[in-house]
Amino acid sequence: MLKRTCIYDEYVSLKGRKQEKYEREHFGKLTDFNSAKRDILEMYPDGHIPSAEAMKRRLADLKQQLKEKRSEHTSVHQAYKELSQAQKDIEAYLRQYEPQTQEQSRGQQKRKKDVLE
Repeated sequence: MLKRTCIYDEYVSLKGRKQEKYEREHFGKLTDFNSAKRDILEMYPDGHIPSAEAMKRRLADLKQQLKEKRSEHTSVHQAYKELSQAQKDIEAYLRQYEPQTQEQSRGQQKRKKDVLE
């Protein structure tokens, strides 16, 4: 980036035909520089761009936060898996007694019909 900044500084320092010629010779590099400059200004519209050191600290902080969130996610996911398995076990246990419950209710319904008749 430093080389492109030097090219841009030199481009800006020139005037007239010299600047046009310089622009033709370094068109790709100047385009890349202007594109990067536009992207940075979109991220920092007030024009205050943090230093590289501040950005490195921010990146390290974000990595630490990500590590903590992953750890938290892992433990929550493990608890979810255990609860899900417990739910399946309970449902399977209840299914064992479901046919008996249906038979008992049918028997009660027959008795009620007999009593009513």
